[in-house]
Amino acid sequence: MVPTKPIHEQRRLLRERPGCRFVESEEFYRLLLGFKKLIRADETALKIRGLLDEETGTRIFIEQEKLLPLQPHHG
Repeated sequence: MVPTKPIHEQRRLLRERPGCRFVESEEFYRLLLGFKKLIRADETALKIRGLLDEETGTRIFIEQEKLLPLQPHHG
C-alpha cells in the first residue's frame, strides 16, 4: 500500500492546478447564491467544498474550516 500524502500537501497540489481557484467564504457564498449556474464539486476526502463552472471549466474551492457557520434566522 502506497502511503497517501497529508491533506495539507494534497490541498497545496490542488491549489497549483490550472483551472482551480481557492476563494474566501464571502465570495463562496456569493457564488452559491448568485445566478450563474454552478455545480457542486466537493473534494470530501480533503475537506474542501467546491463549485464547477461548466462554461469555463473552472473549479472554485474553499477549505471546509473557512466556511462560517450559518446563523439561525429568528423571524
